[in-house]
Amino acid sequence: MSYPEYVKSFRPKGCIVRFRSGRYLVFRATSKYVPGKTYPVLKVGELMGWIDSSGFHSQQKILVDFGVCSTFEYGFTNLLLNKEKDFVAKEKAKGISEADARRIYRSLIVSLSPASYLSASGKLISTDEIAEKYRKDVCLLKSFLIRSIGMREEEIRLLFSVVAIYDGKTMRTLPPSKKALEILSVYGIEERDIRYVDQAL
Repeated sequence: MSYPEYVKSFRPKGCIVRFRSGRYLVFRATSKYVPGKTYPVLKVGELMGWIDSSGFHSQQKILVDFGVCSTFEYGFTNLLLNKEKDFVAKEKAKGISEADARRIYRSLIVSLSPASYLSASGKLISTDEIAEKYRKDVCLLKSFLIRSIGMREEEIRLLFSVVAIYDGKTMRTLPPSKKALEILSVYGIEERDIRYVDQAL
């Protein structure tokens, strides 16, 4: 199989790459001579991580106590957060501070997605406060946010299944499904564009 140039350049030494479930996975690889064979036999070992266009990402083993963990969606949330700067710029032009504009925008996201990881933040405000304090038409703003995504309803619903695990201290993202990645790629969105969470909640 022919791999992209970035896979070749980021592949660590002593490892082999396998394309599985839409990702370039990196495994430790060794070779040894076997009696009766004239060539070394490749032995594929443990998973070391994965490669995308931004580099090599090391696989980390994490012990999770599910008794104290919660799950939050980050796919839909981060897709909208990619458009946050535009919203903030427009609101600043209307005299609203950058901090307030960000708070309004993120609060609107949570009103659309109560399971958003942003809901763990203590910096949000209610839609009633957005309407009364900032004199905003909340319904109109929420409709604008949905339209700005430019996706069909069933595609948006799939993004709600892209989740992270929160243990009370750290948010850890789980990889999107292959179907979710396929949909995102149609719109020119790569995994790295949404595969993060704002730890400074």
